[in-house]
Amino acid sequence: MKRLTLTIVILVALILCPAFVHAQSQPNVLKQDLDGDGRIETITLDGEKEPALSVRHGTKLLWQSVHASWKPWKLMVADVDGDGANEIIVGVYKATRYFPKPHNCLFIYGWDGRRGFPKWLGSTLSKPFMDFTFADLNRDGHKELIALEKGRDGKQSVAVYSWNGFGFTLDWQRGAWASARLMTNEAREVFVEADGEHISLSKE
Repeated sequence: MKRLTLTIVILVALILCPAFVHAQSQPNVLKQDLDGDGRIETITLDGEKEPALSVRHGTKLLWQSVHASWKPWKLMVADVDGDGANEIIVGVYKATRYFPKPHNCLFIYGWDGRRGFPKWLGSTLSKPFMDFTFADLNRDGHKELIALEKGRDGKQSVAVYSWNGFGFTLDWQRGAWASARLMTNEAREVFVEADGEHISLSKE
């Protein structure tokens, strides 16, 4: 009975506190040439440090940002706007001005060669989202934002967005699944594992 009670308590906690699902268990480290100058930057996201995000050349610290209290849970580097320079993308879990309850947000930082700067600090997408990635689905040289979202009915869906110069425009969405997750195969193609099926996104 005690074991059953403990299991129920844990399940309730996970439902009421979705931040636990995205809790960062260890530092995420990426090595990328952010601005195309031939030098590799080391980008580190460590939710146990303040600030949580840092960029270095070797051991030299260039820039820091993102409060640990924002509960950062994912780090990516991608050319969001197709200009040839990479941006730093961070998933955080925090309250915002217009959405006072903590929720997943997408923060994008540009890089000027010496330091980062806020490019787009999105408090929400078209729906609350659970995960995200970037990929060139239609192979036009521009990476799209792919988000796993949840509707008011609890059903999960995937939405694909394109950068419009000021933010993201919804291109298409599909799905009404009980459970789903974004996956990447060995060829770096993104697909969705939803209700037991593998659904490719590359040919939409």
